Amino acid sequence: MKLEQSLVLAKKIYVDINLIQEEQPDEYLIDEMAESFLALGGTLIKPLIVERNGPFNYNLLYGLLGLLAAKKAIRENKWVTEAVNVWIVDEHQMKAITRQLDILRM
Repeated sequence: MKLEQSLVLAKKIYVDINLIQEEQPDEYLIDEMAESFLALGGTLIKPLIVERNGPFNYNLLYGLLGLLAAKKAIRENKWVTEAVNVWIVDEHQMKAITRQLDILRM
């Protein structure tokens, strides 16, 4: 089964506190990424990876820097889209996705 690609409202993507503590993105990188997000018309070239947590809510699995940058850009620039591009993982894909994410984090 293929991953579902979609646009999701950034404010509907929630982050587990453990992910924030684990990755701790630098504020400078968040600012740089937010500028790039705006320069590309509200696009992340590396989509976020999320899982559903209700009909219109999602939990972030990967892409904390991108999400924080997008949310910052959206807050500071009302003209930019509030949606971000994501891959949505379902429960049948979780094992394979988890393995890939573990490798990416090495």
